[in-house]
Amino acid sequence: MGKPKAEALDSKRTPLAGTMIKADEYHRLKQRDRQVLRLEDFTEDDLKAILAVEPSAAAAFDHEVNG
Repeated sequence: MGKPKAEALDSKRTPLAGTMIKADEYHRLKQRDRQVLRLEDFTEDDLKAILAVEPSAAAAFDHEVNG
């Protein structure tokens, strides 16, 4: 490892730039980055399942959006 890189790794002011992952894993994760779904994208069964969810069952996940 070269001296500048070693100094950067030891420095408390310089965070690591990133993590190395395989290109196919990056693309798989990137596809999930922004996924927009329209009503037309759901099947009738999907829509029925969404409408059938009771609020009490969904309340278990309120902490994910309320902080």
